[in-house]
Amino acid sequence: MDRRSFVKSLGLGAVTATVTLGELKAAAAPFKIVVVGGGFGGASLAKYLKLWGQGNIQITLVDAVSGHVSCILSNLVLNDQKTLADLTFDLTKTAVKNHFAFKRGVVTRIDRTGKKIIAQAPDKTLFTLPYDKLILSPGISFIYPKGMDPKLPGATAPIPHAWKAGAQTTNLRAQLRALPSGGKAKAIMTIPKPPYRCPPGPYERACLIADYMRTHKNGGKLIVFDANPGILAEPVNFGKAFTQIYKDIIEYVPNQTVVSVAGAAQFSAKSITVSNGTASRTETCHLLNVIPNQIAPKLLFNSGLIDTVSGKQWAGVHMDTYQSLFDPDIYVIGDAHDSNQPKAGHIANSEAKVCADAVLRHLGVLPPRAMPDEAPVTNSACYSPITASTASFLTAGYRFDPALQAMVRIEASFGEAETITRDNYTNMLAWANNLFADAF
Repeated sequence: MDRRSFVKSLGLGAVTATVTLGELKAAAAPFKIVVVGGGFGGASLAKYLKLWGQGNIQITLVDAVSGHVSCILSNLVLNDQKTLADLTFDLTKTAVKNHFAFKRGVVTRIDRTGKKIIAQAPDKTLFTLPYDKLILSPGISFIYPKGMDPKLPGATAPIPHAWKAGAQTTNLRAQLRALPSGGKAKAIMTIPKPPYRCPPGPYERACLIADYMRTHKNGGKLIVFDANPGILAEPVNFGKAFTQIYKDIIEYVPNQTVVSVAGAAQFSAKSITVSNGTASRTETCHLLNVIPNQIAPKLLFNSGLIDTVSGKQWAGVHMDTYQSLFDPDIYVIGDAHDSNQPKAGHIANSEAKVCADAVLRHLGVLPPRAMPDEAPVTNSACYSPITASTASFLTAGYRFDPALQAMVRIEASFGEAETITRDNYTNMLAWANNLFADAF
């Protein structure tokens, strides 16, 4: 399907653009576009920019690693339904397949005046890349509680978060396997305040840990300390899972903020102290999985792309284009921007297509529309495994409201699965494979 038909099919026809006379003139050489971050947002955006760019753009994707590990389905690594190899996508191969360049490196600075990024290659040498437009899709960073050391190796850290798939995922898997049998295992996990990556994710992880304890450890106890007043996503089905399927294993405790944690080694005892604002509670356990509060990466703060004066912790953007509020040549998509849309891989893939269309119109590669069309629309589906063979799901759609200058949820599109089924599990795998194929 060509770009125009594709965009119209998504209801994205009215992605607006402010185009200067200088940008409208034909480029003597291809526009240089740099994309930082090779996840679902960045990889999808690079692909669709090249696909729709009519040969007028030169794209370089930059990422710190050569293989992106999908957070989507990564909880299935815990119960051996998936391996990390199943979920790792070679960005060099992705770049070749979709006809853009890939360069490995950690972006250390954005020179907004000089319109270039400075990055450090794996061999510690620095390189620069100039840009006409810069798109950032760098994901998330963490605010760690007292006692949780972010400098420890992810593969052996005593208290893993595993909220970036990779070494910490295998660490959590190893600790799960090391739990004592005979119903003596005790595990604890925490859920942060929003916004955080993948709203259903922590609840599905609790289900899969409980399922593993039930099937491999003859039971045990999993305490879920949630900083929120109740289950935030799919409350009916996760509520059913907690109170019916895993009623003998899961103890769900809302309104609990992490005060501190402690753990000396990967397979030794851990402890956690939480508080509901009135009373504190301390528990010891064999396995402690703390998902910290989340924040935009430091690069965005250092680059002046976040309104810290107002106390913001995410990048401000124009929601119809994802263009930065602070720099017209920079765009931010995916988890790192300030939005009421969920921070999840599927929505990042959807945002990437809106942004790609907007960037090309801002550059004048595509003509501006002569008259308003439909407002930009994004959509998200999120399947949640409940057991090793059943799942639930949550769907949501968002439409840009010009009056509010915001993405507004389309209520008719929002809802969770009627029940937990095997068919949902089968559909989950098909959904994920389609998304993987589209992004990578």
